[in-house]
Amino acid sequence: MKKQSSIISSSTHNCDGIKYTYVTPSTWEAGLQHLAERIQSKDFNAVRIALVCEHAEESHKMMQALGKRSVGCLLLNKQSKMLETVLRCWCQGDLHAVLVVCDEMLPLLACCADLNVNYLIHSTQPMPHIFQKRIQTLTRSMARETRVLVIRSEALPMLEQQQQQTPKQPQTQKLQQLQLQLQLQQQQQTQQQTQQQQQQQPIPAAATKEYTYSNYRVFAWSRIEQFACYNINNVSSMEPSIVTRMQQLNVGKKRAMCVQRYAWPHVAAGRALCVIGNELTGKTWCYLPAACQLVNKEVLRRMDNSSDYGPSCIILCANVGQGEHIADSCTALLDTAAVKVERLVKLFDRSIVQEVALRLRSACGILLTTVELLLQLCQLDTNKAPIFNPLAIRCVAIDNLDIMWRCDRLDVNKAVDWMLKLLRFEQQHTQLIIVGRLYVESLMKRLLPLLPDLLLLFEDELEASIYIGIKQELLITSEQQRDEQLLQLLLCKQQLEQQQPQRVVLTCQTIKNAEMLGQLLASRDIDSYNIMDCKNYEDIKLWSNSERKFVVLIVSDEAVPKLNDMPPIDCLIHYNYAVGWSRFKSRFRLYYGNFRLQRQSSAIIAVCVSDVDPIWYICDFMMKHDQLVPEPWLNLFTNQRTESEHAKPRIAKSLCRQLLAFGNCCRRSCLYRHILWDYETAAPANHPGQGDIRFYVLFCLSPARFAIRRVKYGVSSYFHNMPVTKLGEQIQLHYEQSENRVLLSNPQPGQLCIAKLNQQYQRVCITQEHSDDRVEIKQLDAGVDFLIVNSSDLMVCHDRFVEDEFEANDLRITGLTPLNMERIWPDDAKRLVRNKFFNRPTGKVFRVFTAKVDFCFHETIFVENVYDEAGNDLKSLVLNNLAAHMDESVRPRLLKTAAAAKPYEEAAEGFLEK
Repeated sequence: MKKQSSIISSSTHNCDGIKYTYVTPSTWEAGLQHLAERIQSKDFNAVRIALVCEHAEESHKMMQALGKRSVGCLLLNKQSKMLETVLRCWCQGDLHAVLVVCDEMLPLLACCADLNVNYLIHSTQPMPHIFQKRIQTLTRSMARETRVLVIRSEALPMLEQQQQQTPKQPQTQKLQQLQLQLQLQQQQQTQQQTQQQQQQQPIPAAATKEYTYSNYRVFAWSRIEQFACYNINNVSSMEPSIVTRMQQLNVGKKRAMCVQRYAWPHVAAGRALCVIGNELTGKTWCYLPAACQLVNKEVLRRMDNSSDYGPSCIILCANVGQGEHIADSCTALLDTAAVKVERLVKLFDRSIVQEVALRLRSACGILLTTVELLLQLCQLDTNKAPIFNPLAIRCVAIDNLDIMWRCDRLDVNKAVDWMLKLLRFEQQHTQLIIVGRLYVESLMKRLLPLLPDLLLLFEDELEASIYIGIKQELLITSEQQRDEQLLQLLLCKQQLEQQQPQRVVLTCQTIKNAEMLGQLLASRDIDSYNIMDCKNYEDIKLWSNSERKFVVLIVSDEAVPKLNDMPPIDCLIHYNYAVGWSRFKSRFRLYYGNFRLQRQSSAIIAVCVSDVDPIWYICDFMMKHDQLVPEPWLNLFTNQRTESEHAKPRIAKSLCRQLLAFGNCCRRSCLYRHILWDYETAAPANHPGQGDIRFYVLFCLSPARFAIRRVKYGVSSYFHNMPVTKLGEQIQLHYEQSENRVLLSNPQPGQLCIAKLNQQYQRVCITQEHSDDRVEIKQLDAGVDFLIVNSSDLMVCHDRFVEDEFEANDLRITGLTPLNMERIWPDDAKRLVRNKFFNRPTGKVFRVFTAKVDFCFHETIFVENVYDEAGNDLKSLVLNNLAAHMDESVRPRLLKTAAAAKPYEEAAEGFLEK
């Protein structure tokens, strides 16, 4: 609402229970008179009024000016022995006066626990971070109504006053002024933009207007207008000390990286940020300078408060390696002056959680840790021994969110729940920063409505398509049928034009392709505009403003980088794949209009069966974003490799292990064999039948695969905390005697022998010969791993140990698959399962697990699930925490693979003849 009078103009805003009033007086005297009238209308028994000035001299003048207008004031602009006593009396209401202070006194006032101002007056409108600091120090409780009054000066009267005071310049100086103006014109423009971007409402309002940008190869979205910087020197709110240290590190010295041009001014103003981009694009440095500057200031403010506790900033990283790298950068940016407050606390080791918790019970700067260890600290945070002070935490940064999400989703959700419960992510409270390689849609949908001042930056246009909601489809064709299928698709779109407008863009590799496509469409009476170079960009306006008539816009890859302001499109058709994955991703820049208007669309990519790399990249992208790939797309890889091996069998190669586990192979390239021989389809004799089995887990090889030993073999003793059966004990005792160790001569694949692995003699089988007198072996009793060893390390297996059953089994949960094309579980995922499901409690050497057998294939037992003694199941843990899904087609594919097995002798004879 707006209020007008002959003396002043004022505007009032309500936000978060605080009433903000901005007063703009026509003259200085009118402002003082209005201020005095407001103060005199208040009841000092119920209201605590404080007036904050920038400098001590200004506060003294304000006290005198208000005294002349019969307003009692208590001036605190310098430290004195009576400060605590006088302040205590004022807080208790014994002194009915306006508390007049300056910014230099705020650190001392922060130590007063009883201080709570509910009518705060700013003598001038301060910078945003000063505004925020004043409110946090002086208004600590919202139990009563809190009001804030800001006095702003009128620009025109000030300018007139300066013109009256400035003497007229002689005519001889006009030429010098003109030259100086020309020299400084560019710098002034930069300074004006920087000042504009820093001017902000100190109150976060629910803005409805949205701003989008497509500059510097970046998609940007925010509810706040953005101003890009050229380098770190253009960010006026950045302290000179931080700028100097960054220049010493050669960061932003000459020119900021793409995402940093928007991020630095925004983050320095205390706002939320989310950056999605490729590796080595400066994502971490988008927030690190502002975070370290914030900590430098907070450390000085909190150093004298002995009752304060917890960090001012929390940075969560994906792993130890990344954390140490961030720690080195923080050390280079943080002040080195000796103060009581610890500036950087690192936690990457579980064994020191208690020690770090004790350190956090005092005030500190940055807490740098992982999500898992942060949750452990949260469990130690109690009312009697608090660790995290919500009023002190000014910034939370989550670095490489996508890696954390893929490895431990449950912990990430718990950490986010804890943050949302404890903190308030707004400009005047806590700043949230998220950076990563991939856009985590499910989590960001939850956070976006809670961040009114968020700036969302996409350095990767393909990642932006996930945010928009672009649906990708493959049109699998051949070179002979590509053109005809494309025409049929466009004709269908043309028919749909009558029901719903269809704005279609057709992309291709070269200008020659574009010319050919224009002629092809013209042959079927399909109108088109052709964008091949910078000369015909005006056709885009004609295309976007055309009447409701079906017209296709043809764009070559050479023109894509220059199209920064495209209107929204309904369908993007890729006539052929671009030259390289990065150039293919840049085509999604054409969706800027959809990004601006939040309009969904579709992308159709025409590929041939032989285009293995494009299909693989697209499928891998979908899996990384939790999108299931259609079964026919995945089968393309296996079918192509099987056809190739029919023509040229890989007799000497081992069988592809991904094929044995899932029934197909989705690797980008695979040198193993994908055709089974007839003798490989039968399960070994020691595999169990249908029903439940009880077993020990020897090794957790992945969240879905384990080396086990069934309980029926018993445990005779333990060797290095591993259970040893009676057979294993006999082999160990036998080969410990040197006369029994006979080296194996002329090792051959399929031969049973003895090897010493992990200080234990055990039976192994030779699977493949390698060059340089090395062979590949597989464990049979103490594990199921494949290892490469020297031939001289193998010994002859004594006849007494040849006929015994192999005691180790390879067990796998049917269909439990990681969401990536290589089907490789990350190390963090393996560690999660080992620590949370297969952990060994103190005093219990080995645990017994149960599973229900689904079927057996080759050398693997496939089970439906794995359960511990308490009945907890492993499948739920993996699906709820990791990037995984259940592939229900595994068993049918394996049966189909077994049915297509070839006779080994015929293949070998044919291979020898060739």
